[in-house]
Amino acid sequence: MTAVRTAQYKQEQFEAAELQAQLENRTNIEKIIGAITGKTKEQTARLEELQGNIKTYEADKRLEEIKQQQVDRARQAEEEKQREQSRSNDNKADIEARKQQYLKDAVKEREEKSKAQTKKQIREETPAENLSENDKSLSVEERKQAYLDRMQEQREKESAQKALEQESEKQSYDSLPENDTSLSKEERKEAYIERAQQERERSSHDGKDRGRE
Repeated sequence: MTAVRTAQYKQEQFEAAELQAQLENRTNIEKIIGAITGKTKEQTARLEELQGNIKTYEADKRLEEIKQQQVDRARQAEEEKQREQSRSNDNKADIEARKQQYLKDAVKEREEKSKAQTKKQIREETPAENLSENDKSLSVEERKQAYLDRMQEQREKESAQKALEQESEKQSYDSLPENDTSLSKEERKEAYIERAQQERERSSHDGKDRGRE
């Protein structure tokens, strides 16, 4: 509603109130004179015109308020949708970050375990004095090649073991409740918090046991 129309509305309200009061407070003589001169008819027509304008303004004003409410609700719905999308993106990013950290830690642990296991197997399978690269009856080149062959075989074993452990870790990760896509976002979040709490409690308990030892 424009400022001009609002000002006109207020002026018409004032005029209508005055005119209404004049018509209601006339004396009998004034009523007679008004009827004879036609003034009463003019005043009544003007009052009806003013009342019509007032009602039109108020109806338009109400319609404008309804439209504005619809716009506000639509804007709020869009803002909430964007916030929900942002929360969803944050949740996905958080899950992906935890996944990557989980896999990173698992890789580090696996590599350390694999190296230790490989060294142990070599020591158990072949004493150092029985290794081909330590056979003094062979030439330097033959011992060197024997060492390279053993290292290549060791790397192949480690690679195969690494592939098996990666698949096992992936299955282990996918089996975690917080990564179960059949659950809702809130259920996965609750599952993650519960598992993290259990791990903290277990870690704290293990620390206390080591302290007593």
